[in-house]
Amino acid sequence: MNDIKNYKILIVDDSPTTLSLLCALLSKEQTYSVYQADNAEKAIKIAREIIPDIIISDYYMPGTDGIEFCRQVRNDAEISSSIFILLTAETDISKKINGLEQGIDDYIEKSISAKVLLGKVKAFLKIKTLQNDLIKEKQKLQAANEQLER
Repeated sequence: MNDIKNYKILIVDDSPTTLSLLCALLSKEQTYSVYQADNAEKAIKIAREIIPDIIISDYYMPGTDGIEFCRQVRNDAEISSSIFILLTAETDISKKINGLEQGIDDYIEKSISAKVLLGKVKAFLKIKTLQNDLIKEKQKLQAANEQLER
C-alpha cells in the first residue's frame, strides 16, 4: 500500500505515566503523529492547531473533565469531527451513557491491552477516513450543483 496517511492522534491525561505509555505505544506506528497535553485547556489549543483525527482523553482530570472536554470539542466547528475516545476506569453505566449522549465515540478501559487499544484506534481511523471521503464527495457535489445552477 503506497498510500501512506499521516493520522494525528491527541492524547490528553493528567497522569505523566499514562501519557508517556500511550504516546510510546502509538508512536510506534509510522503513520501516526502523536501529540499530548496534560489538561483539557492545553488540549483544545493543540487540537485547533493540528485538527486531530482521534482524541484519546482521560475521564477524570483536574479542572475540565473528559466529558466537558468532549462537549467543548463537539461545539468547535474546526475539531468537532475528531473521533473522541474516553480513557477511564469508570464502571458506572449511567455515567458512560451520559458521555455517549454528549458525543463520546467510545470508551477504553484503563486496563486495556496494547493490542486491543491499537485495534480500536485502527478501526476508528478507518471510520474517520471514510467520513473524510464523504465530506470531500459532498463538497464536490455541492460545487457541481452550483455550477449547474449557473
